Amino acid sequence: VMLMGQKLLRELLSDIHKAGIFSIVADETRDITNQEQLSICIRWVDEEFTIHEDLIGLVHVEKTDADSLCMAIKDVLIRCSLPLSQCRGQGYDGASVMM
Repeated sequence: VMLMGQKLLRELLSDIHKAGIFSIVADETRDITNQEQLSICIRWVDEEFTIHEDLIGLVHVEKTDADSLCMAIKDVLIRCSLPLSQCRGQGYDGASVMM
């Protein structure tokens, strides 16, 4: 199952790289075990102008301050080879700490 997930993520990232630009959508929530989880989605448009919004990471975060969330997002972008210079938008659901 893990290998299939990695293959799907590689294919998805290939499509995102072809699009050239993207936006980040992130939200954190507490799971059933009382751990903070940060979901990171990438919103992008393909050559047919179809809008896609895909989950690329679910990250456990110890703290929910701006620095910790920013570092987690940057880490996922680096691991996915998505340059921050190609990011054209950011969305954080009710995350006043990210303002």
